[in-house]
Amino acid sequence: MLCSVNLLKNRVLGPLEKACGDTPRLLSVELHGDDVQGLALVPGKVVRYVFESETHTFRVSELLSLIKTKS
Repeated sequence: MLCSVNLLKNRVLGPLEKACGDTPRLLSVELHGDDVQGLALVPGKVVRYVFESETHTFRVSELLSLIKTKS
């Protein structure tokens, strides 16, 4: 089981960078049983991530996308 906040952040940042590219900024890190869940801000998007520590699977889903419209 993961115990410290720094350890949780380190476990999530690597897979999140691979999935989203540019440097993500973590908004929240939550421990739910053996899973780590939270929100992150990547350029132009807010994403939700789930890291399952038993199977080492990492899922990312887009919650909000910011776009620029022409005026």
